[in-house]
Amino acid sequence: MVFSLFVVPGDDYGPAPDLDHLNPDLRAALKDWLLWLQQDIGFGGWRLDFVKGYGARYVEEYISTTVGADVFNVGEYW
Repeated sequence: MVFSLFVVPGDDYGPAPDLDHLNPDLRAALKDWLLWLQQDIGFGGWRLDFVKGYGARYVEEYISTTVGADVFNVGEYW
């Protein structure tokens, strides 16, 4: 599976690649990884880095699919 790295909606952060959150394959892989962190490793909530770089709808999708909105999650917005 190949994920495209190109200009996508949201602010840019030079030191990190732009992930194409519009790509459903990328979102599915991220949710699988988050579920693994939650179920196998024991993470209870998320600290989402540089949330200005992708839309709030993706934050909601990742949280609702994994830990749920009733747990503490924090987004880094600067």
